[in-house]
Amino acid sequence: MKKTIRGVTYDTDKAKSLCSLPPVSMTLISLCRTGTGHFFLHEQRYFVHGKQLPYNVQIEEFAPGSIVREGTNWHFAPFVEERHFIKPLTRKQARAWAIRTQMPRTFHKDLARFLK
Repeated sequence: MKKTIRGVTYDTDKAKSLCSLPPVSMTLISLCRTGTGHFFLHEQRYFVHGKQLPYNVQIEEFAPGSIVREGTNWHFAPFVEERHFIKPLTRKQARAWAIRTQMPRTFHKDLARFLK
């Protein structure tokens, strides 16, 4: 996905993925950095009949029949839509997101003072 926001081009194919949330259900969220040093979150979400799949729910639980299996192959039913979102972040926001999502909760309070 390639998108220009406030004069900065964010290209998920060319950006470096720095870290991501553990894949839970079908929602993927990654912290990325462009070649020019701009940070952003790349979110890949799935929608079923126009409603966003909840983060912690598997697609088959949310909408039975949404995955069509044909032998060893599979694909999504026509009512499932994949959407991508880009959210630009400052360096401070990117650091805070990485600490909040990648480190155990016990470190949060100690490390929060370094973000100020």
